[in-house]
Amino acid sequence: FAIAYADETLHHREEKMLIRISEIFNITKEDYNRIKKIYDNKNNSPHQNLKKFYELLNVSENDSLESIKKKYRDIIKEYHPDTIQGKGLPEEFINFANKKLVDFNEAYNEIKKHKEKTTL
Repeated sequence: FAIAYADETLHHREEKMLIRISEIFNITKEDYNRIKKIYDNKNNSPHQNLKKFYELLNVSENDSLESIKKKYRDIIKEYHPDTIQGKGLPEEFINFANKKLVDFNEAYNEIKKHKEKTTL
């Protein structure tokens, strides 16, 4: 999916190929649609994505980059693998926390890029 969406558009021929690949790997239609929806959502308008990123970090568009960075660091400390392992939480939660870290990193990096671009 990532390659097919590289130009931010899923073309008909690309989708036909993805469907064929999913059949080869016995991926159900439901799973195929779920994965496709994830990539469709990633290609929402930049404003929609940015709004989701602010919500994910529980910050406002009006907050300064410095205060957003502080909030981001607090969240990262909370979800850091060392912190989670130190609490003796199960492996499933550690995996969940690692996935959330990826989301938090993406959110912060995109907000930072946007803030730096708009302050020039």
